[in-house]
Formats: sequence, structure tokens, C-alpha cells
Amino acid sequence: MFAPSGPEPIVAIKAGKCKVEPHRDEAKRAAGKLWITPQKDRGEVIVVKKDDVNHFQWRSREMPCAVDPNIDTMVFPGDAEFQRTSTGRDEDRVYILQFKAQEDRRFFFWMQDADDSNDKELVEKLNKALNGDGADLGASLRALRNNPAPAPAGQAPLSLDNIQDVFASLDMPAAAPAPAGSVDSDALARSLAAAMSSQQQRVSLGDVATGDAVDASGVLNDQTVVERLLQHLPESQRNVDELKTLIRAPQFRQALSQLTSALLTPENYASILANFGLEAAPLTGDPVQSFLDAITKAVEKDGDGDAKMDDA
Repeated sequence: MFAPSGPEPIVAIKAGKCKVEPHRDEAKRAAGKLWITPQKDRGEVIVVKKDDVNHFQWRSREMPCAVDPNIDTMVFPGDAEFQRTSTGRDEDRVYILQFKAQEDRRFFFWMQDADDSNDKELVEKLNKALNGDGADLGASLRALRNNPAPAPAGQAPLSLDNIQDVFASLDMPAAAPAPAGSVDSDALARSLAAAMSSQQQRVSLGDVATGDAVDASGVLNDQTVVERLLQHLPESQRNVDELKTLIRAPQFRQALSQLTSALLTPENYASILANFGLEAAPLTGDPVQSFLDAITKAVEKDGDGDAKMDDA
């Protein structure tokens, strides 16, 4: 069953789907090897933007342009990479979309254009569409670290523009300025009160995962967590300083805003849970709260598993 074609693709590559099975050789199967079989359907992999979030899709070139709902997945910057994979035969042009946080979450494709001279350029274009320009992001993070906004003594750097940007993304009244362009707790409280009186209160990921909240949680003091997070940064920026800067960067706030908006679109909810490797959770009246509940449940489950291993 195929869904009708949607937005115009940002990039498209002629490619067919592959059937993936455990390897037929017992020894290779035990080693985790797979048996990949190209499917004959003429199609293409595409990247489209829906609700300001990138979607990676496979669609038929025969039906016409029908999207396979089984290969229609949201991809946030840094989530996944499209790259060539070895089959043991140099002439095979098999590619894989691999999600970095989930080794078993992947899709295989084979190039269908007889001319392979543009493969590298097209793949680079597709990865850039999915993940953006990492060099620009790194430069922005370094600039923020080297030129932090002034803040009252004992408080983390926080500028009026930072707060205005967040409020604007949430359709909330702007924060009132405090002296010297900073935003103190009273000004922030007044703005939040105004927002609550003008619209129904709702949970936003930007409210939950603020730079101050992440710092206060102590999660960045856990070396295991830090190492896992650093894997999602460009290789040249994999250090704790960049990570601590990132949680206060505009790009981080923008990503939270995009994810919040995506969660508020009901048809995206299940796909987002799958992207984060979370178990399906009932969708309540507040999708963002349901998403946070699913994360909490996953953390508690991991904690219970660790405790059982310690008792063993």
C-alpha cells in the first residue's frame, strides 16, 4: 500500500529497495551478517521537508511517485547517514541509511542509474540535506563560546535575544528586559505569567531542556553519557566544551522547537518514538508530555536492568 506523493523533494536519487534477511550461511549469520537482495521495483530515495522536519522516503517511479509508508522516516540533523556499504563485490552499488543511535535501524538500497559517475555528488547532496552544514554549526558554537552574553553574577549567560527567540518560536509574549539587556528571573516569571493568562499552558521541550536545566541535572558530569552525546557532534568538535556550548546555542533551541512542532502533529508521533528508539506509548491530549513520559519510562527501565545486573 503506497501513500500519494507529497512535497517536492530537496534531493532525489534513483534507487531500488533491498530485501534484508539473516545470512544464509550459518557462520556468517552467527557473526551478524545479512543477506541483501535487490528488488526490481523502479524507484528513488528522496528527502522532503514536512512541518519543518526532514523526512527520508522511498517512492515508486511507476505508480506514479507513490511513497512507501514503511520507508518514510523523520531524520533530525546528526541522526543518520546515507553511505555505500560493502557486499564483497566491487561492482555492487548498495547503499544504506544507517541511524547512529540504533545499529539495527537501517534501510538498504541499490543504485538504479546506469551511470555511476554522479553517485558521490548525489550522496553528498543527500547527506547535506539531512544533516545540514556541520562546519557552519561548529563555527557558530565557537563564536558563542568565545563571545558569551553578559549575565548577572552567579548565573549562566542568558541574553534578552535568547529569551525573545524562544518565546517567538512558542507564540508566547516577549520577555520584558532587565537592566543591561539581561533577563533576570523576575522578568522571566512575568513573561511566563502573561503567556499563561493569554493561552492554555502546554509543555514545550524548550521549557524542559534549557541550558540551565541540563547543567543543574548533572548529566554532563556523567562520562558515559558525555561519550554517547559526543558521537553526534562533528569529529573536530567532540569535546566537553563544545557540548556545554551546544546546549545554549540557537541551533539547539531551534531543534527543540522543531521537535516540539513535529510532536504536535499527531501523524508524526509514532515515527518520532521510533527514531528515538522508544517504546510505543499512548498518545494523550499533550503529545509532548507523552513523549517525555516515554523517555522517563525508558530511563526507568534501563535503571531496573542495571540494578538486576548488580544483584546478579
